[in-house]
Amino acid sequence: MYLLVAALALGLRLAYLAHYALNDAEASQALAALSIYHGETPAGGYSPLMASLVSATFVLFGDADWATRLPSALLGLVLVMLPFGLRRQLGRRGALAASALLAVSASALFWSRTLSGDAATATGMLLLLVGGTRWLGEGETGGLYGAAGGLALLLTGAPSGFTALATLLASLAMLAFTVRGAQAAVQSRLAAGERAVRNAGYLFGGLLLLLATAGLFNLSGLAAVSDLLTRWLESFGLQPRPGAAYPAILLLFFYEPLLLFFGVVGLGAAVGSRRPLDWLLAVWAALAITLDLLMGGRSGGQVLVVLVPLSLLAGRQIGSLWEGLQTRARLDGEGLFIAIGLMVSTFIYISGMSWARCTAAQAGCGTAWVLPLAGALLIGGLAVIFGMWYGAGTAWRGLGAVLLVTLGCLSVGASWRLSFGPPAHLPFQPMTALPASTRFRTLQLDLQRQSAERVGDRHEIEMAVVGVDTPMLRWGLRRFERVRFVGSFAETGDEPILLARPDAGQPVGRRYVGQEYALIAHWSLDLLNGKEWVRWYVYRYLPNHKPGSDQLVMWVRVGGRGER
Repeated sequence: MYLLVAALALGLRLAYLAHYALNDAEASQALAALSIYHGETPAGGYSPLMASLVSATFVLFGDADWATRLPSALLGLVLVMLPFGLRRQLGRRGALAASALLAVSASALFWSRTLSGDAATATGMLLLLVGGTRWLGEGETGGLYGAAGGLALLLTGAPSGFTALATLLASLAMLAFTVRGAQAAVQSRLAAGERAVRNAGYLFGGLLLLLATAGLFNLSGLAAVSDLLTRWLESFGLQPRPGAAYPAILLLFFYEPLLLFFGVVGLGAAVGSRRPLDWLLAVWAALAITLDLLMGGRSGGQVLVVLVPLSLLAGRQIGSLWEGLQTRARLDGEGLFIAIGLMVSTFIYISGMSWARCTAAQAGCGTAWVLPLAGALLIGGLAVIFGMWYGAGTAWRGLGAVLLVTLGCLSVGASWRLSFGPPAHLPFQPMTALPASTRFRTLQLDLQRQSAERVGDRHEIEMAVVGVDTPMLRWGLRRFERVRFVGSFAETGDEPILLARPDAGQPVGRRYVGQEYALIAHWSLDLLNGKEWVRWYVYRYLPNHKPGSDQLVMWVRVGGRGER
C-alpha cells in the first residue's frame, strides 16, 4: 500500500511541473541558483538550501522552469513517505492514512510543486520528529542521524523553518515538564548514546555546511542562513503586510476540509490521551496556529508547519475509523447509514449548487437554501436514529465514513484545481500571492518570434528594458543575451525592442508600435459577496470576476537597418 501511495505522490508532484510560470518569489530563488551555476555570488534574500539543490539540478538538466521545481517535488515525496517511520506510534492504518493525506493534500502538493524552501521545511520538521521519536522511544541510532538531517533542512530551507523549530522546542519543553519521567528518560538516553549524539552533531554540522554553500561553491550561503532568521523575526506583527499570506487556519479551511476535520477530532482526542506523541502533536499544532496568527508578514508555505502535525493526528483518527469499519461494521448498520448518507450528501451538493447559481428573478430562489439545510439536518437525524437502534459506535462510524468520503471529495477537488487547474484561474487561489499572468508566457513567445524574424535566432535580438526590473522578468529573459536594463527611454540606444510600463511614456526617435502584456495577475477574496462564496469554494473560479494585472508594453521598432 505504501508503494501505491508513493507512486501516486510521485506522479502528482512530477506531472506538468512547468504548468504555471514562475512568479516573482520563485524567480528570485531561481536567479540565485543560476548565479551559483555560473560561478557568481547570488544576491541576498534566497533560500540557501534551494539555491544549492536547484543549481545542482541545472548541472544535470539545464535551466528549464520544470527543473527549478524538481528538488521541491522530490522533497515533497520524502514528506509523504515519512509517516511510515511512525507505524508503531500511529498504528499501521494510521500511518498509511497520514501518508495518503499528505499525498493528495492541496497545500503539500502545491508547495511541493513550487520553488520555495517550505516543502523542505515540512520534510525537515517531520524527519526531525520521526528520527527523534525512534531514537528516544526505541534507541535507534539511525533515528538520531535522521533528526540531525531534519534539523539541517529546517535551518537552511525557509523562514518558516524557524516557526517549526520554535514551536517544536516549546512543545518538547511542555512535554518534559508535564509527563512524568520524560526528563529522566531523555537524560538516560543521552548518557547511553553519548558517542552517537556526538556523531550526529558532526553530521548536522557537515550537512548544514554543504547544503547552505552548494558543496562549498557558494560560501555566501552561510550568511543567507542568518538572513532567514532575520526575515522570520521581521515577519512578526499583528498588522497584515502587503503580499502576506492568509493565516494558516484559513488556508486549511479553504483547501483541507478533510484533514482539518479529522485533525481537530484528533486534537480533542489527544487532550485526554496518555500517549506522549499525540500530546506533543496537539500542542505543536496549537502553538503553530497561534504563532502563525501573530505573524503579519507570514508566507503562504508556512501553512505546512500547521498541516504536518494535524495530518498525523488526522491519520490516527482515520486509521481508527478504518479499523472499526473493518472489524465491527455491519451491513444493516454502518452499511445502511453510509448508503443513505452518501445519497443525502449528493442531494445537498446538487441543491446547494442550484441555490448558489440561481438569481432573484428565478422562482423559488429566495427559499432554495432550505433544501441543502434540510439535507444536513437529515444526516444529523440519521446519526441520532442509528445511535438509538444500533448504538453510538455504529452511528459514529457511519457518520465518520460519510464525512470521510464527502470531505475527501472536496479536498481532492481543491487540490486538483490548485495544482492542475487552468493557469488563468490561478489568481482566484488564495494559497499563492501575485501569480504570473498567462500573458507573460505569450510575451516570451512573441519576443522569440520577433528575434527569429529579425535576426534569424530566437534569443539574439537586442532589447532594452526601461524602468522595470523584477525577478520574474529577469528570469523570463535569461536566455536573451543582448538585454539591457535602463532607467528611462533617454538611456536606450538603437534596440529594435523595448519593454516598459505603460506610464513610462513612449520611445523617442524612431517609430515604434506597442502591444500590452501582463506580468502578474491579482484578485482578492474581499471581492466576494453572498452566494459567490459558495460557488468560489467549490469551483475556485468565477467567470464574472476579472483579475487585475500589472501591465507591460512591448515596443517594436517599425522598419530599420538589418531587419527582416
